[in-house]
Amino acid sequence: MSRFLLIAPGFPPSVGGIERYLYVRCQDANDQATVLAPGVLGSRKQDKSSPFRVYRYPRFLHHWFGLRQLEQFFWTFLLVPCLYCQYRFQWIECGQALPMGLVALLVKLVTDIPYTVWTHGDDVLRPAKLIITNWLLRLVLTNAKTVCANSQSGTPS
Repeated sequence: MSRFLLIAPGFPPSVGGIERYLYVRCQDANDQATVLAPGVLGSRKQDKSSPFRVYRYPRFLHHWFGLRQLEQFFWTFLLVPCLYCQYRFQWIECGQALPMGLVALLVKLVTDIPYTVWTHGDDVLRPAKLIITNWLLRLVLTNAKTVCANSQSGTPS
């Protein structure tokens, strides 16, 4: 049984601070983690050497900002229930509040499985600028069991 599912916006071999941070989080959990992330060039080789399970979904719309989030929501909404049926994870961790947190919130409403949201600066600041995304962001964050920030924002209060 997998203890938790991490829904990641990006994951190695993709390069970036969030990707590395989430990889180390799962590496520390060993076989307790299952990861759902977008497929990228070189991911099959990377995933074979991981001490945890990684499932990838295809990326078609990743070049267009607004459509990228819609695609992430679609795949996670489609695949998370399948992974739950297979692994019966006890909680979900979202590597980004939106759109991954929306799927975790829907799963929580149906199954009462708690979720954690990892926040990263611009991933929270950008959605807060628009009324609808600000509302969705607040909905996701207030219903999360835990909200974790990996650092303090450099933005003045």
